[in-house]
Amino acid sequence: MGFITSEILLSDFPNSSEGELTKMKSFLVCTECLAQQAHKLGLGDYLLLSRGEEKTMGREKESLLANAFEALTAAIYLDGGLEAARIFVQNSLSDRFSRIKELSVPGNDYKSSFQEYVQAQDLPLPTYTVAEEWGPQHRKHFLVELRIGEVLISTGRGKTKKEAQQEAAKRACQIIHSIPFNDDIRQD
Repeated sequence: MGFITSEILLSDFPNSSEGELTKMKSFLVCTECLAQQAHKLGLGDYLLLSRGEEKTMGREKESLLANAFEALTAAIYLDGGLEAARIFVQNSLSDRFSRIKELSVPGNDYKSSFQEYVQAQDLPLPTYTVAEEWGPQHRKHFLVELRIGEVLISTGRGKTKKEAQQEAAKRACQIIHSIPFNDDIRQD
């Protein structure tokens, strides 16, 4: 997936920076995106799961569905070669590729945006800590705290840790200009 999407992006956006291409690639191959494609193809119906995974609705878990989509792509590559895999990926992700062309670079990677800001300000890198988990195993929810040094910047909630981290970073991006960073959290 990574190789094929990178190759397509380099071809379609030859003048983009490495950072822009990385954001575009992340937009294309994120777990949520691949899980949606797997769901459209009904791949969950073909997963061999343990009884525990069956009980916790494993056929609906984004991570398992995304892995199944990547495995199908690998099988197509092994059976039909790189061109067959490229066509499969382009067709499967055509909506996402179109959105990238319309938007240039999708602006939903708040963690990267916030980290770039923090680095430009010569601050310590942000840390994300799970402060709370709740809900049944198959429907967990997470509360994540985003800190710079010891300073709590924001929190985020989500159905996955990654989603909660993105929400915390999004909130941090929204309020960043109103936070008075003092010298005790700057890097030495």
